[in-house]
Amino acid sequence: MKKSEPSFFDNNLKVGLALIIPAFVLYAKSLSFEFTSLDEQWMIIQNARYLEQWSFLKTLFVKNVAHIYYRPLFMLSLFIDFHIGKLSPFIYHFSNLIWHLGSVILLYRFLRFYDDTKKTAFFLSILFSVHPVLLHAVAWIPGRNDSMLTVFMLASLIHLNYYFQNETKKNLGLHVLFFGCALFTKETATVFPLIYIALIYLQKNGQFKLILKTSAYWLSIVLGWFVLRNISIESIHTSGGNYTESIKGFFLSLIAYTGKAIIPLQQSIFPRVGDLPLIPGICALIIIVVLWFKPGLQNKKVALLGLFIFLLLLIIPVWYTVGQGAKEQYEHRIYAPLTGLFLFAVQLKSGRDNKILIYVICFLSLLFFIRTYSRMDVYQNKTTFAMAGTKDCPDYYLFHYQLGDLQLEKGNYEEALQNFKTALKMRPDMHRIYNNIGTTYYFLNDYQSALPYFNKAISMCSFNPEYYRNRCVTYDRLNDAQRAMSDLLVLRKCCGNIVPQAAEMEIAKKWDALYNGLTKKIMHDPTNAEFYFKRALLNFQIDRRPEGLADLRAATGLDPANEIYRKTLLKFSGK
Repeated sequence: MKKSEPSFFDNNLKVGLALIIPAFVLYAKSLSFEFTSLDEQWMIIQNARYLEQWSFLKTLFVKNVAHIYYRPLFMLSLFIDFHIGKLSPFIYHFSNLIWHLGSVILLYRFLRFYDDTKKTAFFLSILFSVHPVLLHAVAWIPGRNDSMLTVFMLASLIHLNYYFQNETKKNLGLHVLFFGCALFTKETATVFPLIYIALIYLQKNGQFKLILKTSAYWLSIVLGWFVLRNISIESIHTSGGNYTESIKGFFLSLIAYTGKAIIPLQQSIFPRVGDLPLIPGICALIIIVVLWFKPGLQNKKVALLGLFIFLLLLIIPVWYTVGQGAKEQYEHRIYAPLTGLFLFAVQLKSGRDNKILIYVICFLSLLFFIRTYSRMDVYQNKTTFAMAGTKDCPDYYLFHYQLGDLQLEKGNYEEALQNFKTALKMRPDMHRIYNNIGTTYYFLNDYQSALPYFNKAISMCSFNPEYYRNRCVTYDRLNDAQRAMSDLLVLRKCCGNIVPQAAEMEIAKKWDALYNGLTKKIMHDPTNAEFYFKRALLNFQIDRRPEGLADLRAATGLDPANEIYRKTLLKFSGK
């Protein structure tokens, strides 16, 4: 009897290569991308002096991210990247791609448990690898957090399934290990035990002893995580009390996320609740309901588990952000939940060997590949990222502000001014925008227009040396040596040489000229009280108290009826 030829799916190497090639070809373009203007700046560039120190590892599990997140393994991945490539964006983008490819392979291995032919699982995994909604997690470096979460989640589910088959300590240990890795990657993993329990009910008919046994391990990991997280994070997120608005935003976000997962249109690098498209979401919900009945499902319990995973993994990030000011709903948060929809899809029935379904998946993969490739350039650099932000969210100040910053760096001052003023209309409470408008006017040599914005920035902020420095040099350009010297003296006391030495020398020279000029005027006209008064203020400015009091007394003696002179004398003489 002739032996049958081994199937393509029996060769793990061929299958693995076939799975990763489409995504690698697709995302190879992202390897030349730069850092964007958002989280990479404070996570990597501004954090470089910490990342370069090996002592960073000692504090890794007691260090927060932005005072609100506890994600040590994510930060560890950035630490590793930094020690390989320093501040070269290539290594960070390459790591993002590797994590994504790992997710694709693990998704295939997970779906194989629920697909006898392996074909549907294979083609669905390719569809996942090029899905447009995952672009944010692959091309944007901070989005890696969700691809890492997905790798650890799928690995834990795979080894839990293996444990069901042979009940070896190795598979149980690996399951618990990967659950711990997921938890120390992102807070969303706190709901994973609910998925594990659902899987036990599905695979082992809800064996109470098995649930009790594995729950002890899950609980110990969660307790350890909870203690370390509380050590690292003091602040607690609140929704601000407007629960009606939060609940509304929560359901609108869930609908929109569902739409982007199935009908990936109207994507955004910074989607907010108010900007989310709802029609694709409603259509997506209708599609799910229709598919449930026709063509139908091979195993409705497995399909229901998939929908449960999708919904459960969205709940925490969606609810967390609906109460925030910006109410941003980043697309990278769909990454892990999307695996649930693919578990649902692997149960679809469509003719012999699901050929029709596979043809549909291949067609969608081609469309998704083109869509992802064409949109990828918005993550290319700071400028493309900020421009996409102003287009996607025209009513949000952040990207107008960032685009203004970029234009300012390039010397495009008129464009910068326009973007800053647009941002200011949306956020008149932000002192940095006032400072940047003042800076732009300064570079346009319009010092009179710059000064009010520096004054406003200083009045809104407790103390910012940059603002005082900017106002100081502006006063200098306006030849107001007295006020320039006032700011310079403030900065000398707290910030050393923050003002360029050449500017300091110029201010001191102009101040000396002003002082000497008044002295000459007094010598020429010793009966002019105003000359004495002005020189007195200059003396007090540089702590020449005796000389200042002498000038004030002279001014008051020459013009005893002047209230300003008398009050100033009383103030400085302490009477």
